[in-house]
Amino acid sequence: MKQWTAIIVTLLLFACASAPVLAQNNERYKAIRLDENSVFILDTEEGHLWLWGIGEGRGNDVRSILRYEGKLKPGRQMGDVLEMSSVRKKKLF
Repeated sequence: MKQWTAIIVTLLLFACASAPVLAQNNERYKAIRLDENSVFILDTEEGHLWLWGIGEGRGNDVRSILRYEGKLKPGRQMGDVLEMSSVRKKKLF
């Protein structure tokens, strides 16, 4: 009986220890819908950023684009300003 208890406790500890790793694999990419035609995609592990969108092409064609926006830089504390630049609103298409 003590052997079965030890085996069950060991399996439960292993399951609890591996749960965060399994959750991280499913949470790597975050998608944020900006409007009806574009989505902002964030790689939460490495900080890469993409913008994906659809729009009208020539005639009745629908055009899709995936544009790499860069990589996030870590700061020392919350609220750090790493770079300042003027931002102009660009159309995706």
